[in-house]
Amino acid sequence: MNSRAWLTVISEGLAHPGLAVREGLALARGISCRIACHIRGVRFEAGRNLRIDGKLIVRGPGRVIFGDNARVGMTATPWTYAPDATIEIGNASFLNGTRFGYQREIKIGPRAILGQCSIMDTDFQLRRRQ
Repeated sequence: MNSRAWLTVISEGLAHPGLAVREGLALARGISCRIACHIRGVRFEAGRNLRIDGKLIVRGPGRVIFGDNARVGMTATPWTYAPDATIEIGNASFLNGTRFGYQREIKIGPRAILGQCSIMDTDFQLRRRQ
């Protein structure tokens, strides 16, 4: 950021201190989520400025990828069930209480808004070999 951009950020923060604190906490939760996933060995990637207002619970052997400026409102649970499964959330997308369960792949485009819902690509039934 150049000096003019920093001055704008600082003046906005001074004008709306409550909002500045909330945004700072959301960014801090995004950073701590990255660190916790790295420590646990979860295959999680996030672009710049991941904001978490609620809770993000990432589980499974697959990859979960968040784009730049993504935001999590209420608790979101992107869970993968296979090592080659991938969940990609696009830039500037917003998840609000969304639950995922994937064995293969899902891609959410940029600027998507997903409310409280469950998205799955499997029925979790075992297939008999013939």
